[in-house]
Amino acid sequence: VPRLGVGVVGVVALCATVQLSREQSPPMLLGDPDTREVFAWIDSARAREPLRVVFPNPRVVTLETGVPAMGIPFGTNEVVLSEFAAKRISHVIVPLRALTRASERNLGRLVETRPLVFPGIFRNAGYTVHRFVPPAAPGASRDARP
Repeated sequence: VPRLGVGVVGVVALCATVQLSREQSPPMLLGDPDTREVFAWIDSARAREPLRVVFPNPRVVTLETGVPAMGIPFGTNEVVLSEFAAKRISHVIVPLRALTRASERNLGRLVETRPLVFPGIFRNAGYTVHRFVPPAAPGASRDARP
């Protein structure tokens, strides 16, 4: 009986290996030409001004470009805007395809509905890059911002 168990485990392992070898690998973020183009834009912009960006995968941005990045926060639009301002975000990078997370879809809608807060400055087939212009606090003028 122990040999039978080892044999069954071996067959299952072999079948799983064959199945996995037939599946296509998921696309790699760094292998995507649109992502590489956005990272090149970040490198170019970083030479002109300090950047702090929002990106769905912030670790990759920071490792590849050296630019501080944060992921997309959860919450109402006002909470998200407050978080961007508190973290001194300068740019928001919105993916245009394969929006698998609710936070990505929410960020896209927020950017669309607030064009004065998120003026678009770069676009390719996979991403849009927007400058973040924090809205003035109620009762404060824009000139009072540091």
